[in-house]
Amino acid sequence: MDSLFLLQFACLIFMLINAFFVAFSHLHVRWKNKRYERSRWMIAAAMVGLAIQTLTSQVGNLRGVIDREK
Repeated sequence: MDSLFLLQFACLIFMLINAFFVAFSHLHVRWKNKRYERSRWMIAAAMVGLAIQTLTSQVGNLRGVIDREK
């Protein structure tokens, strides 16, 4: 495995852990604001989306397609 693949995998794990913390941090809030809660879920969804994009680029070997075009 090359270092770029390992970096992408580390970013995938890091993104999923952060999305988990953001999603479940609403349990520790005493006063809930509707806009803040909506933005919290949007940030969590964006992190999960980035993790899915990273996973598809690793599984689908999109990096190799880009490297062959050069």
